[in-house]
Amino acid sequence: MTWRGFTLAEVLITLGIIGIVAALTMPSLINNVRNKQYESGFKAAYSIMAQALTYLVGQDLYTPGEICTTKNPGYEQYGRISCVDMLKEAFEGINALGSTYSKSKYFTNYKTFSNDTFDTGVLNDGYFELKNGMFVYVETPGYTTVPIISVDTNGAKKPNRFGYDTFAFIIEKGKVYPLGSPMADYVGYKDLNTYCSPDSADTRNGFACAYRAFSENDYFKNLK
Repeated sequence: MTWRGFTLAEVLITLGIIGIVAALTMPSLINNVRNKQYESGFKAAYSIMAQALTYLVGQDLYTPGEICTTKNPGYEQYGRISCVDMLKEAFEGINALGSTYSKSKYFTNYKTFSNDTFDTGVLNDGYFELKNGMFVYVETPGYTTVPIISVDTNGAKKPNRFGYDTFAFIIEKGKVYPLGSPMADYVGYKDLNTYCSPDSADTRNGFACAYRAFSENDYFKNLK
């Protein structure tokens, strides 16, 4: 039996077919890898917040049910501690803190879940950079009844988009809840059609996506 090699035409046809298949499958593969990174970042952020709260309670620096607040004059008479100071101690205690600032140059860069400009007025009461590269923003009571802590899981890297690489949590009753959770007493941002929907035009759309990320098994798989 005589064996012959492939002709140039056959090789080119084969390479063309491989190229077409690659072109069809690569975007999906890239999307899957990206979404897995977002999922890992979300879980890491949730874990760090839980560790920080466990440290505070264990060191008697925070009593479950206590309301931390801003540093505004007048609040001290209630014996409340600053949410920002409390979190700074917590991140230092679990060896996670990189640096602390009161403001951030990244405030204007955030996007909603539907990729519009996010209202960053709920990110400006405190700011931390963690050693793992995460950015943490604090909204303290005064505007809310609990501290809202937003975590950008990959720092300055894009997309800086709520529901993708940025998620918000609250501390309430000695627990960490994803913002929007029906299990929390805090009533804000529980309407997911407004605060975590690709069809919402609200300037804080995405703020409650942490709850969907926590409760829906296919949340990250379905991100576009």
